[in-house]
Amino acid sequence: MWRPRRGFTWIETLVAIFLMALASTLMSGFFLYTIRQNRRYEGRQELILGVENTLLRILSQFHGSRASALRFDSSIAGIVFPLPVAVNSTVARLDVQGSPLWSSWQAFGWDSSSRTVWEASRAFILAVTQGGELSSGPTGSAATWTRTVLARSVREFQPTVSGTGGLRVRILAQDAQGYQVEMTSTGVAQN
Repeated sequence: MWRPRRGFTWIETLVAIFLMALASTLMSGFFLYTIRQNRRYEGRQELILGVENTLLRILSQFHGSRASALRFDSSIAGIVFPLPVAVNSTVARLDVQGSPLWSSWQAFGWDSSSRTVWEASRAFILAVTQGGELSSGPTGSAATWTRTVLARSVREFQPTVSGTGGLRVRILAQDAQGYQVEMTSTGVAQN
């Protein structure tokens, strides 16, 4: 007596397993590709933001500086300028006439061996409204000051001081995959 067949044959089961394995392999390959692309994109965004934030930091600090005291320092491949604020403070110091009381030096430099742009600050020996350390420059080399890294993977850092007291900063950064970001910005001091 003939009975209706129930279930699948071994061949049908093996074909179904093979097709599911093939689909899973293709999907996992696509998933891994997407993860790699996301990581690459995040790395590029981090590189771009690092350069943008560094330019913003340098020019916002320079904005409150004195253009005539801006110095290019070849020992740090960067710049040094005075600020009317104490080290680790954001409050401007003024004398009784309302003139800026220059109290600290701000430095931005480039370390070519570690490919980083950094910042450092040092207090004046005596705060002044004019003359003194403001005219002579900071005591000691900015290369020995304690540094804070602002940007990594920097291939070139070029601060340029103009004759009119302006500052132009160019930063070129490159990630491990060869993606490059180049940004330039200009600012002027208000004092």
